[in-house]
Amino acid sequence: MKAFYDRLKANGKHTTVAQIAVMRKLIVVAHSLYKSGEMYDNTFYKKTTGISSE
Repeated sequence: MKAFYDRLKANGKHTTVAQIAVMRKLIVVAHSLYKSGEMYDNTFYKKTTGISSE
């Protein structure tokens, strides 16, 4: 999520707008996991968002 926030800030978004976008993304991910009954997998998230493993 930090990379998502940093990308938004680098694109000129205001701090509050970037924070709200991150919160919304967390809620969407949490709801999706709840509805599907799956556990969060950080490697899957990184692979689907294109974030390189550091």
